[in-house]
Amino acid sequence: MRKIAFCFLICDIIYQEEIWNIFFNNADQHKYNIYVHYKNDVPLKYFEKYKLTNCIETNYADISLVKAQNIMLEEGLKDEDNTHFIILSNSCIPLKSFDYIYNKLDDNYSYFTKIELFPRCFDMGFKRKYLQKSHQWCILNKKHAKEMLTPVYNIELFKNIYASDEHFYITNIYMKKLENEILISYHNGNNMTTFVDWTNPVKTGHPKEFINISDRDFVRILNNEHLFGRKFMPECNLMNKEYYINIISQKNQTLNDIYEINKSINLNKPIKEDKTEVVYREKPKIKEIPTIPIDENYIKIRKNNKSSGRKRR
Repeated sequence: MRKIAFCFLICDIIYQEEIWNIFFNNADQHKYNIYVHYKNDVPLKYFEKYKLTNCIETNYADISLVKAQNIMLEEGLKDEDNTHFIILSNSCIPLKSFDYIYNKLDDNYSYFTKIELFPRCFDMGFKRKYLQKSHQWCILNKKHAKEMLTPVYNIELFKNIYASDEHFYITNIYMKKLENEILISYHNGNNMTTFVDWTNPVKTGHPKEFINISDRDFVRILNNEHLFGRKFMPECNLMNKEYYINIISQKNQTLNDIYEINKSINLNKPIKEDKTEVVYREKPKIKEIPTIPIDENYIKIRKNNKSSGRKRR
């Protein structure tokens, strides 16, 4: 039977573990696997048994995040029935039911949310047409999961690029000329597979973190095509939103089912009684990124192109 692999990359806990427990309790247990890679071993209430035994030290915006994700891919690929690998953080929540997500994912495609490259990335030594950037929280099908474990360039070549976790997978997809096998959404779009709110950006360089969310704002998110949401903090009390629990518990769900549930919600509450509260986390300090070495084979290609009179695109 076809399965989905839910790959949780966490520091210590899963913020909304109660929500995830409800989500999986309403799913066929033969249709999914769960893998948890942690940095600090703090006991989990429901998902302790899914922790990997070969976890590694991870750091913010570091190649170690890719290596940790690859450990989960390697483990997940041991089960031939896993057809998709969903990368999730400790602050993620489901925005649709298990059945909806299971039926939505197409085995022929992976799912990425693309974002703009920083100019400094072009110094890596790769051709610009191949170098790409996306949200870290992608969904890989089985074919592409295997491809990520046999990259065109050694993973260590990405270690000196900032936020290499946002470059490694999608860049290798383009290097292997598999870009026609991915479905792309765009930053802050209504169809991002994993919602995150980057509106009103601030100097911290981080998205909004929800410590509370109004019904008005939450329904707006639920009515879009997002499958998951990020940056929902432990203090964000979603358990008291009965309509949300109904949505993530529903069998054979469609978007119309979600719309119908949400129609019954009173969205005219005074803002002081139902307001969204967010915080912005300070950007962690990271070690200075050294100059990136240019790949020798790439230099040879450039020299040959120059001598033959071909212009670099």
